[in-house]
Amino acid sequence: MIKKITTHQHVFLVEEISTKEHVDAIYGKSLLLSIYIGVNRKKKTRTGHYSFSNNSNRIALKSSVLTCTDATEKEIEFYNYVKENETVSYSNKIAMKYNIMKYLWFYFITPEEEKIDYPKCTLYYKSELL
Repeated sequence: MIKKITTHQHVFLVEEISTKEHVDAIYGKSLLLSIYIGVNRKKKTRTGHYSFSNNSNRIALKSSVLTCTDATEKEIEFYNYVKENETVSYSNKIAMKYNIMKYLWFYFITPEEEKIDYPKCTLYYKSELL
């Protein structure tokens, strides 16, 4: 069964694998839903990709999990789609089709000619703000 795991930082779809040795964490095959999308305003493009992890990895410590719920039908369809393709590039069409837009984080890409030499902090935006 595919579960949706929400932590303080990310949202994952996970096929959980229970182990006796690792009772303090969630392990399994996973797909990160809350990916970062780079927005290039000058070129009017958005880049990012989803990757399926076919290895059984530690997803999160159980102490850092905020919610653990069943995935929706659309999310399960998306999970299987990415699992079949291993890597899927972000597109608005895919995000809308599978109803996963709410999990995305956007940031603006600064063109080389506009970059400033001193350090700065990248701002991330929820999809509702854009």
